[in-house]
Amino acid sequence: MVTVSEDTLSTIQLNGSTITLLGTAHVSKESVELVEEKILSKDFDCIAVELCPARYENLKNKSWWQNLDIYEVFKKKKASLLLINLALSAYQRRLADKVGVEAGKEMIRATELAAENDIRLEVIDRDISTTLHRLVTKVSFWQKIKIFSGLIVGVFIGEEVDRDQIENLKKGDMLHSVIEEFGDSLPQIKKVLIDERDEFMTGKLSMLTESEHSPKNILAIVGAGHLVGMVPGFDKPPDKTRMNELTLKPPP
Repeated sequence: MVTVSEDTLSTIQLNGSTITLLGTAHVSKESVELVEEKILSKDFDCIAVELCPARYENLKNKSWWQNLDIYEVFKKKKASLLLINLALSAYQRRLADKVGVEAGKEMIRATELAAENDIRLEVIDRDISTTLHRLVTKVSFWQKIKIFSGLIVGVFIGEEVDRDQIENLKKGDMLHSVIEEFGDSLPQIKKVLIDERDEFMTGKLSMLTESEHSPKNILAIVGAGHLVGMVPGFDKPPDKTRMNELTLKPPP
């Protein structure tokens, strides 16, 4: 049995359904084992994952970016979206290489086990193109420089990362301090990449509990850093109007 910290597991009662929020590290073998243990317990009739339909397809088709028409990307002024997405993916792959676990493996395993055990699967994250579009259009030029330079350093120069550091990312006290520091230095980026997605995923889970034939026991698997914002968000989940606002793509 994998040891579970209170900081990475929270239970919410909402509209007659039970939502178990499981916080994971996306490059952690222990997170993969924990996901397997929870799903194979057969305690849940729905598995919700921190993926959008596009990212779900990306997991199944790992060479998705190679199929892009680069001319079309630049013609439609989506080059910055592509660069951010590739940089984030490259950084996560570097971490995965250090600890010997495929990036996002716990999400891949969750989707596999849901299919194998005929358990309902729901993707609850905001569409990646919407998130990146809002990042590009709402974040100031200097904050973009900060995130790009940080990613470049992380991808090409970054310090050694060991398993203990990865697992420490799942500890609540460290998550709080990292998020607070991120919010102080890059507030607009934190709002788009973390706060808005916390709110959106909370809203998606809330809507799921209100839907026809709603599941009664939901296992929601999300990055551990999202628990800080999601858990209190269930006290007042976003309504349909707010959910629509969170999916808007502002004009450039």
